[in-house]
Amino acid sequence: MKHNSKHIQLMMRNGLVAAAPLAAMLLAASCSSDKRQTADSDSLPTAEKDSIDNFTSPDLGLWHLHGHVSGAAFLSYEVKDENAMPAADAVAGLDSITFDTRGLLTSLASGSVEKGEKYLDSELLFTYSDSGEFQSGTDKAAAARGNKVVIKLSRTSGGYLQVIQALGTDREMSNPDTFVRLLEWTDGTLYSDETEYSEEGTQRVSYSYNDNGLPDKIVSKITDMSGDISVEEEYTYTQFDRNGNWTERRVKCSSEITDGEADGTNMKTTRTVTNRVDRRRIYYYPADAVGNKRHNPL
Repeated sequence: MKHNSKHIQLMMRNGLVAAAPLAAMLLAASCSSDKRQTADSDSLPTAEKDSIDNFTSPDLGLWHLHGHVSGAAFLSYEVKDENAMPAADAVAGLDSITFDTRGLLTSLASGSVEKGEKYLDSELLFTYSDSGEFQSGTDKAAAARGNKVVIKLSRTSGGYLQVIQALGTDREMSNPDTFVRLLEWTDGTLYSDETEYSEEGTQRVSYSYNDNGLPDKIVSKITDMSGDISVEEEYTYTQFDRNGNWTERRVKCSSEITDGEADGTNMKTTRTVTNRVDRRRIYYYPADAVGNKRHNPL
């Protein structure tokens, strides 16, 4: 039995977002509608302190975002060394998330972009009631592969996502796109999560943070019958937008993969160190879409 390369690539690409197969694509066409505004550090001047949008929610905080964010697209490029920049035609790992005006997570997708073409591994969609209660969810990409899944969410008393389940129609982990993810929080800060995959064992992730509250190191480990994958990622943030949300960071990724047969024979360990550039394009709701909502929606 060999580790699924999709899960390995997701884990090594983008820390929090990629910590599960529900993680990370260019935003859907709705993100480019006239109800949304884009921002990045190259196009925006430095903002005065009183113009910063400090709106937040537990879901926005999970991705270290604040302001009335409607969505964000993450592009991850492997580069040759710690100073290199991505080539114009480089293949990118791609993750996207979208939120409603209350700051509730409405979609979560993962995949890649190659030669301008987008490929989705996962595209989770969530709906809520007017009061913010979770109603239903599905994985559109899995359904296109013939693997229909039912999404369930549960939250802590403070509104933080605690359990995310993608189950088959039999309510079991019965197809390759099913998983269960548990997130553990302390005082509103995610410190670990654990994901059980239907076919690929269990992944555990722990987080440490810098003085600004951004992850500076993530340690991930997948264990299954065939061996272990351990990944340590260290982050250096290099660009921010006018609301203080990061738009570019450099990543040093150290990995150790031990693989072999299910009976423990033919085991082999491979160690690698790679460098990556992560870029994040953030989309904001215009003021007329959110009015004076400056409160925690949950």
